[in-house]
Amino acid sequence: MNFKLYDVLAHLIPGFLTIALVLHWQDISFDNNYILPATAIAFLIGYIINTLSSWLEGFYFWTWKGNPGASLLKGKKCWKVTFNENDRKKAISLLSSGLEKIDDYKTMFAKAKRIAEANDTMQRLLTFNTNFAFSRVFLTTILLLSPFIVILYINNWFLIVGLVILLIISWLRAKQRAYYYAREVLNIYLTVLEKNNL
Repeated sequence: MNFKLYDVLAHLIPGFLTIALVLHWQDISFDNNYILPATAIAFLIGYIINTLSSWLEGFYFWTWKGNPGASLLKGKKCWKVTFNENDRKKAISLLSSGLEKIDDYKTMFAKAKRIAEANDTMQRLLTFNTNFAFSRVFLTTILLLSPFIVILYINNWFLIVGLVILLIISWLRAKQRAYYYAREVLNIYLTVLEKNNL
């Protein structure tokens, strides 16, 4: 089995972070002879965390006050991520045709996503989606490990404040990555329509 970069980022890193915390918690030293089984266990743990992060996507969207794609179409912005206003209006005009509700931004974004994915010859969407998925997995890992770190270091306020800052940064970065992905979907969608003179 060949590991892709995404597998390493989204599975092994969260898995090894979890193993490291458990070993530290139980005061167990790591033996290099166990590197292969530890890698398999880390991959399994990371796979589970990746699955949880996918299930928590709706919760993350709620904390971000909406689906990033729909939010961009509504004109909302995320720090450092914007979508050109003229392109936004053009996308809404094109995407709303044939819809019963002209303000159904989720459906509009889903339509744009289908067309963009089908025409993404350079695989830019895959790259943007992979970056978002890793950010989401990292946020979920920090979120899941935080209670254990707090219990383990209850008297270390410096570390706990650092953990809170790390959570906030991870939350914001995952949000930014989601918006970057959504913006790329809309940009590719508009490029495809321009090429087809629609």
